[in-house]
Amino acid sequence: MLWKNSANKAFKSDSKRLPVSLRSSMANVCHTLTRRYATQVNLGVQSFGISPAIRFVLSANELFYPQILG
Repeated sequence: MLWKNSANKAFKSDSKRLPVSLRSSMANVCHTLTRRYATQVNLGVQSFGISPAIRFVLSANELFYPQILG
């Protein structure tokens, strides 16, 4: 019975960590998107007349679906 209780405690402690790790991975993705967007703004908002909202979507798509060159 002692083994069963310790396994249950381990499961409970792991289940508490899962949402935290999921939130931190989402924060990393958002931080990456923000950094890429900020880099593009620094390069020039007026380039090619594309609005910042559209530029953000384009950079997000590029992150998840990289272009194949060649």
